Amino acid sequence: MNESDKKIIIFITASSKEEAENIGRALVNERLAACCNIVDNISSIFRWEGKICRENEVLLIVKSSSDLFNDIVKKVKELHSYEVPEVIAVPIKCGSEEYLNWIETEIKRQEKINMSNKSNKALIVIDMLKDFIEKNGALYCGDKARNIIPFVQKRIEEIRNTGGTVIFLQDNHSEDDLEFKVYPKHCVKGTKGAEIIDEIEVKEDDIVIPKTRYSGFYNTELEQVLEEKKIGEVEVVGVCTSICVMDTVGDLRNRDYSVTVWRDGVADFDDEAHQFSLKRMEKIYGAKVI
Repeated sequence: MNESDKKIIIFITASSKEEAENIGRALVNERLAACCNIVDNISSIFRWEGKICRENEVLLIVKSSSDLFNDIVKKVKELHSYEVPEVIAVPIKCGSEEYLNWIETEIKRQEKINMSNKSNKALIVIDMLKDFIEKNGALYCGDKARNIIPFVQKRIEEIRNTGGTVIFLQDNHSEDDLEFKVYPKHCVKGTKGAEIIDEIEVKEDDIVIPKTRYSGFYNTELEQVLEEKKIGEVEVVGVCTSICVMDTVGDLRNRDYSVTVWRDGVADFDDEAHQFSLKRMEKIYGAKVI
């Protein structure tokens, strides 16, 4: 046995196995954790807002170090669907020397790679889906949305031809998604409306990332994909400018990516909101709008 001074085990409960896997993959990918175990189908009994609740949850068991705990909490809050996610840690008092050394090796924090060393480019295509772009779609964004199709097609091919990565963000909701209290039901998982429009071909090397909220980063693999592909520069096209485009661009800039938004490649059902969003992305977020 070997004494372990800073090694910890962190317990995180998640609403689903998919959510637990997203969090675990992000923690390991960013070297915040050496290992994450997922225990499915646990029963939790707790008090919430004055009521006794019982829920089926998924338990994530994380091996890490106490000096990374605050970073882990921040990452979990960013990816988690709960208002108050459980993130608690206990010390590892002792363990096999080989295993503890392995944890140390895997979580050793290295200086973040400077964006200048991330030379690859990606094009993020946001919500070019049938429910938004087709005239009979559940949430048709108007003729201006259809008008951007040729530009989006052209930019996709240009990025592919120069060796860049094409990433499609795809609204993909459950039948009872709470977003439908704000907007009409749209892009339900498994329906035609959630499909990418026929005019845009998705090729084998392209990456399709489903999402359930406005920002492409919320509870998705987008951040991991950008890290793995060593992306430093991101171009953005798609709909709607004032909703998913602006929220995704804001989160890209919060992560210090260089971002270009193409005026001819974004559209909105609300022209006033469209113009305001372009100005905000340029003046407040620091994105290049051309």
